[in-house]
Amino acid sequence: MFDFPFPDRSRSHSDSADEFPDQMPPAWFALCIGNTRSHWAYIEHHGICAMWEAPHLTSHDFDGDVLHDLQYRSQKYRRTKSPQTAALNTSPNSSSSVTSSLQASETAPTEIRDHPEFSTSPNPKYSSTHESRPQPTSPLVPIVIASVVPHQTDLWRTWLDRSAYPYRILSLADIPLAGLYPTLGIDRALAGLGVGQRLGFPCLTIDGGTALTFTGFSSSARTISEETCDRPSEAPEPTSAMGILIGGAILPGMGLQYRSLGQQTAQLSAVRSAFESNAAIRPFSATRWARETLGAIDSGIHRAIGAIAWDFITDWRRRYPAAIVAITGGDAIAIEVAVRQHVHERDGRLLSEYERTRTIIIPEAIIWGMIATLDAIAQKPHSPDMSGDGW
Repeated sequence: MFDFPFPDRSRSHSDSADEFPDQMPPAWFALCIGNTRSHWAYIEHHGICAMWEAPHLTSHDFDGDVLHDLQYRSQKYRRTKSPQTAALNTSPNSSSSVTSSLQASETAPTEIRDHPEFSTSPNPKYSSTHESRPQPTSPLVPIVIASVVPHQTDLWRTWLDRSAYPYRILSLADIPLAGLYPTLGIDRALAGLGVGQRLGFPCLTIDGGTALTFTGFSSSARTISEETCDRPSEAPEPTSAMGILIGGAILPGMGLQYRSLGQQTAQLSAVRSAFESNAAIRPFSATRWARETLGAIDSGIHRAIGAIAWDFITDWRRRYPAAIVAITGGDAIAIEVAVRQHVHERDGRLLSEYERTRTIIIPEAIIWGMIATLDAIAQKPHSPDMSGDGW
């Protein structure tokens, strides 16, 4: 495997520059492999130039010209980068550009990848047919991978090693957060790190994907027992981590709830076909007491998720009144709508301006976390990584 090493920050600038001439790559691909699809981004100088999604690849797909496609994308996004993408390049502790990018969540499409600031292709699978594409001439753009699907990780590692393509596979040990447990999904950790580092800790991340997850993070300045207030605990060892995991919860995501009803209930097979034909989460049902099956399921799933999400948000705000609540994932807009509808139906009110400005849809949360993780790795003294996943 080819490396692109970081400088040794424990040495002088001149020594570091001589021994490690390659700094953190100025451009790279971020690949976050989720349970049902892959999420991509092209990064230049800490800024997100483009985001898109693609299905999981099979071993057959790697027989195509994946390398050519990646290099084509790097040239395309470098050429087409415009001031409009600056909304994705927010600085730490500033949420204005995030809120402005998805102001009208009621009318925005559920599939966040369709937002005009995010790029996608008609067929996101790689193709070996590139007659109309320019031949790549630039150096290979490295790939940084975070995955929750071991089989996909192995496929990519095998292909990248065989192709001598520069890459790094991130692990929980790379992420500068304290209190992480071994089975925590790396996507949850990265989203919390990204939001906390950019917008400040404490923060609550709600990820609406295959699973619906709620994950709370706070400053590393206090102990777990002080933060949770639920149980006694020994204080963690001193750490230089950016933040600390408080904990969270997991339940089936919206799509999984729809599909489980269609698959496990004989008379509701139409539910599955209706959901899959739309290829998106169905809109919030205005009728609570529906008189037809699909509407009843819409009402139940959306209202249940709205109530659960608001319960977690309320508890988090009780602990941290000023905390950011970041909603991410493919169902982010549907979840935000369900929360607002729940508050309106239960309390007869709209969210206050303060509540709206502290509850933000952030599609790029995990990518932010990957950028922050690479920054943290760059600050560490250089040491050889013998695992095959290092620089």
